This record gives sequence, C-alpha cells and structure tokens, in this order.
Amino acid sequence: MALKKTNHMPSEQKKTFRCNTCGKVQNIDQSVHIQMNYCVSCYNKEQIYRDVKKKMDNYIIALQNNHQYTKTRKQKLKDLTLLNEILLPSTIFELEDGEVLDRLHDAQRNAFKKGMSSLREKYHLRINEDAVTMDLVNKMASLWHYKRIPSPGKLNELSTYLEPFIEPVIQDKKSFFADLKQAVVIPAFTQLAEKLTSTQKFPQKVITERPILPPFTIIPVSPFLFTDKAIIQVVKAYRKKISKVSTQAEQFRFFLQRVGEFCQFQTAEDRLKDGIEQYVLEYGGTDLHKFSNRVMQQINQMEDAPLIPNIAKYIMDNYEYIFETWYTDILTFDRSRFMVSQAKTGSRTDFVVRLQYRFRSYEIKMIADALRNTTEILLKNKADQRIVKILKDDNLTSEEKNTQITSVKTKLEKDLQPDQLAQIRQQNANGAPMVARLLLLNTEKAFNLVLTEVIQYHYKRLRIDTTVQYITNVLESGAVENRGDLKAYYLIQSREW
Repeated sequence: MALKKTNHMPSEQKKTFRCNTCGKVQNIDQSVHIQMNYCVSCYNKEQIYRDVKKKMDNYIIALQNNHQYTKTRKQKLKDLTLLNEILLPSTIFELEDGEVLDRLHDAQRNAFKKGMSSLREKYHLRINEDAVTMDLVNKMASLWHYKRIPSPGKLNELSTYLEPFIEPVIQDKKSFFADLKQAVVIPAFTQLAEKLTSTQKFPQKVITERPILPPFTIIPVSPFLFTDKAIIQVVKAYRKKISKVSTQAEQFRFFLQRVGEFCQFQTAEDRLKDGIEQYVLEYGGTDLHKFSNRVMQQINQMEDAPLIPNIAKYIMDNYEYIFETWYTDILTFDRSRFMVSQAKTGSRTDFVVRLQYRFRSYEIKMIADALRNTTEILLKNKADQRIVKILKDDNLTSEEKNTQITSVKTKLEKDLQPDQLAQIRQQNANGAPMVARLLLLNTEKAFNLVLTEVIQYHYKRLRIDTTVQYITNVLESGAVENRGDLKAYYLIQSREW
C-alpha cells in the first residue's frame, strides 16, 4: 500500500516591504538587504545624489576660498541642487539642455497628475488624467509663483483651464487651489537630514565622537520653483565650472594650496603631517566621519574580550579599502595611479604596508607652483621660528640674543628683495619631486589620526593609564622619474607608541 504523500508548506515568509525612503511597497528582491527596508532604486539615487552634492560642495568651497560666494550665486546653486534632485537618477552633468527641460517637464506633469488625484475624494472629482497635457501644466504653473493664494480673478482663470479635465465645477476655489499647491510635489533627497556637511570645519582632532548621521531622507518639493528660461541659463552658466572644480587635477591643486598655507610644506617637527591633518579635518566632512566610524566599529566588533583588538589583522584584511579610501576619497590622489600592497602584521597593533603613487608631470608642476607661491611666507615663518628659538636659549645673554635676532631680521630683509626672492622661489620649486615623495609619506602619517583615536579609545576602555599614539617608521623608499612623471613608493611600519 503506497503511503500518502503530504506536502509540508513552510510558514509564509515576508515577500514584500515598504521602503522607508520612497514609501512604495515592493517585492523583497528589490530591497538592498533583506533586513533593510530600503529599495535598490532609492539606494542608487542616493549614491548619485551624494556624488552630485560633493561636486556642488567642492564648487562652493572654491567660491568661498576666493571670496566669491555671493547671495546671488548661493541662490542659483540652491536652485541647481534642487533641479538635480528632481532629475534623479539623471543629473545636469550628463544631460543636454533640451533633455534637462524634457525631464523637468515630465516631473512637473507627473506631479500635477498625482496632486490632482490626491484631491479626488476630498472634492468628489472625476478627473481625466490621461488628457492632462504639458500645455495645461504650463498654464497652471503660475499658481506656484505666488507666495500666497492669488486673487479671485486669477483663481477663476486657473479654474477655467481645469474645466475640460474635471467634473463637477469647483465651488470652493480658494480652498481647492491651496490644497493643489501643497499636493503637487515630488520626492527629493534633502540635505536637512545631515548634521554635517563637507563645508563645515572641525578644528579639534576628534572624529568618531561626533553624532552618527541619520540616513538621507525624502521630502516633498515643488517642481515649479523656477521657470524654464531661468533654470537653463543657470545650468549653462555653472555646469562646466562645477565639473571642472571637481576634477582630480583641480582638487589636487586646491589640496596643495591649502596645505601650503597651513605649513609651507615644512617637514620639521611633523609640520607637513600636521598640515595634511588640518586639511582633512577642515574638508573631510561626512566622508571622513563615515570612514572613521566604519573603521572604529569594525575593529570593535572583532574582540569582546578585555584586550586591545587585533588592529593589525583588520588592516591586513582591509588594507586596499582603507588606504584607497584615505588617499583617493578623503584626499585627492588619483585612484588609478595609487597602489597599496605587501600588507603584513608584526603584532596585534603593528603592521607593514607598501604605498606607491605615480605623480603625473602636471602634478609635479602644481607642487612646484605651490612651493613658489609659499616661499615668502615660508621665509617669514622660518625667521620667526629662529627668533623664538633664540629667545628660549638660556645659554645666551640678552646682548647675544639681540645681536642674533638682528642678524635674522637683516637676512630676512635681504631674502625678500625682488631679485633674491625670485631666486629662492626657483630653488624651492626645484625641490618639487622630493616634496611629492614627502606628500605620499606624510599622507600616511596623517592616517594615524584615525588609528590613534581607535587605540586611545581601547586604552580608556581597559583603564590603561598611559599615553599612546600611532607613529610611522620608514623601512624602505624609492622613486623613479620618467618623462616628467615620478613613481614613488614607501614601505612603512605603523606601530603603537
């Protein structure tokens, strides 16, 4: 006798989810992660939004640095930011002018249809949505150009435009158009959810203790905040400028300019390392915050026991992500010419890694220009440093101190003479290849900012009352010049000290 076959159906699993960002109910396979209510579409839009926002921030920083961030430019860039949010997942940087307007009109028409539909029940309307044309939308666009509800005469005019598309005739026009104005919106990413932006400055050397950023959220915005002619003029005026400022070459030039202002590329007493740290803290923004928090959290998850986590093993397992992010995302080196390899561990906290970068000839020229531009302030700062050192020398009498200080000031005056200054500038510029190598090394030293915070956190957690930090030792280095390019490398040991 054959046994009766029974099918045991597993308990029904969750097959759909509601995205926390766009609010749409979708199949679970459209989720970024099975445990996250976040759809793939919103995730992709967010990545594009972040890239565009970073470009906009870079341009704003450049304007601020040149004292050109006027109220007019601020408003135009605000309009561009909103336009990009409306166009997502496309952007003004990849679309032609006509395509920008086409996408904007599509967004306006869709928003208008959805807004009308949302008022269907409240006003008991029958709406012919399929008959809504762009011509009707253009006629209705003036409604959004009023800060308040327009006059009764204008409301009657707008109502006349709608009569062929809706039934019955609207009686309470003021209430209806007030609701319509609020209802005709589209979802857009907002910067309001971010507590930190890349234009904010952080003078203190504390990264991970800042509040954790909430994810980007979606807010409703009106697609009728600007006219076609006005917004296209803004796109044409700013698109190329914004793109240019965000190129690797321009970002590298800005990096050199700021570091040069901070430390004049001096290596004594770790001034160059400190200058790079200052640049990172001032312009790293949310990228630095996210990166340092990820490093801290992942290291902390490695060890529950009352021990210092195996920081070296974490570095060895993730060295490509860590150093590529540090050099090419947080800082401005080109990813395609940066290489990290030969990661090894020496203890739970010490590790060895080889860093290599090929400086292109234009980057060497930029470094030479930065050295020329900082020569005058370098001479003045060095003179001040010598004077401070003389004043602190207890072995010198007051007369000897005054004599040496006078000598320093006399030499400074001589060096600042036009002919002598031009000669010194050229001498400094000739040192560009060496400074390039030192930039590669000291950028890694600046990374100790992150590791020091990690190790200090665990010393405090374990109640170890000892000062501690990460330092870098050079085990091997070299450089090869070829047709103006410079390929430099360092084999370094980073260790607890």
